[in-house]
Amino acid sequence: GIYLPSSVTDASNALDPCGDRNMVAVSNPSHLDDTLVLGKDARNKIILHAYGAGNEPYDSWEGMNRFSGKYKEEKAAAAEILFKSIGTALDIDVKEVKQRSEVSLIGSPLTHERFLLRRDGTYGAVFSEMLPGPKTP
Repeated sequence: GIYLPSSVTDASNALDPCGDRNMVAVSNPSHLDDTLVLGKDARNKIILHAYGAGNEPYDSWEGMNRFSGKYKEEKAAAAEILFKSIGTALDIDVKEVKQRSEVSLIGSPLTHERFLLRRDGTYGAVFSEMLPGPKTP
């Protein structure tokens, strides 16, 4: 299917998927539309989308210069959990995930804040912000 198993990174905290980087969802949109994959040998390639479920603290990113070396380093370090989760979903080693990746577009809470207009750079729903019960505002 389009969705691969979600990866819970801290099994002792499995009841709190919104804990700090505790759950990563991995999906394969090219399963629904194989024309998303272009180029030589496209039939043997897939697109994967991995993201944390709106659970990365914003305070360490707030005010950071998106063009600085520190930002690039922090973003690369934060992406490790995504690569690890893709490896878990595909049952392959992280090193192989990185070797086989032709394009990696890594976002941060600052990316989401800027391009998705998300408050505090969140991505996805947060349980506390969902509608409380059967009433709508």
